Amino acid sequence: NRYPAYMVMQDFETCDGNIRLTWRPRPNVTLVSRYEYQLSTIHTRADAAAGLGEIESSEMNSHIFAQNVSWSPWSRLFLQAGFNYVWSETQTPTSDYTRAVLDAQNNYWTVNFNSGFVVDDKTDLNLGYFYYLADNFDNNSDAGLPLGVSAEEHGITATLTRRLTEHLRLTLRYGYF
Repeated sequence: NRYPAYMVMQDFETCDGNIRLTWRPRPNVTLVSRYEYQLSTIHTRADAAAGLGEIESSEMNSHIFAQNVSWSPWSRLFLQAGFNYVWSETQTPTSDYTRAVLDAQNNYWTVNFNSGFVVDDKTDLNLGYFYYLADNFDNNSDAGLPLGVSAEEHGITATLTRRLTEHLRLTLRYGYF
């Protein structure tokens, strides 16, 4: 009998376009730059008992910038580093009229490092590190609902893959976040 208990479905419709540039300054070095734009509309449908129809509850605009570099100093080893920045805002019809519901900032960035090593003809080892930072919390509790995310995450992963046959692999993976 209270919000959001009457909401039963949210549909996202996203139009997406991107441009990518790949450059190989040396045979063993690859640089990839990418820009992506996404426009999403969010439609909310309430429970039939609420007596409310479906509405377009918000619109989300996202700009994504990415840069990756790969280097293979040796045929059995590769190193990769990547950076992503996402600038995203969700706008609602009510945010123009009241401070109770603010446009939500959904900006964040990530950094990742990965390496792969061919141990032998049937065994590969991959190691990775991941970092995520979002600082979008807006304490709007004096006028309405505080929204946004402030989070920081670190993660490490290790994967050992053994090819038993042409069609069968055994994988041992560990991740700590």
